[in-house]
Amino acid sequence: MKNDSELQPLLSIPVSGQHKYKVTLLVDDNYIDNFISEKMLAASNFSEVMHFAINGQLALDLILELHSREPDANHLSPDIIFVDLNMPVMNGMQFIREFRKWENSVVKKSKIIVLTSSIHDADQSEVREFDSSILFIRKPLTAEMLNNI
Repeated sequence: MKNDSELQPLLSIPVSGQHKYKVTLLVDDNYIDNFISEKMLAASNFSEVMHFAINGQLALDLILELHSREPDANHLSPDIIFVDLNMPVMNGMQFIREFRKWENSVVKKSKIIVLTSSIHDADQSEVREFDSSILFIRKPLTAEMLNNI
């Protein structure tokens, strides 16, 4: 088995066809879940570009990197951010809190959806108490879930 330093932490995949959204970011450390989600997102033509990060810190870094490429890079920002809660380095709730501290158009544009395998009511309560507009769905991602977003 590969250790974390040998695994690709970030990945961006362009997808062809008509899409519901331009850019999606999936933040999850589970490679099997990412594979399933990637296939579902692609099959549903959910977004034109999919970015992947294995923890919240890498996701924040990716968003900053996308915006450093050009001054008005709002078109590069994720429309939808799927984020798992339980991850190393920076978990999903830490990511959400840090991301929402930013005062820019990225935060206003991006809709956060918690995509988790957690069955703990306390996790959902914590998310709802922080921001009731955040959608909370359980893995695995399905076509029906994507149609409802």
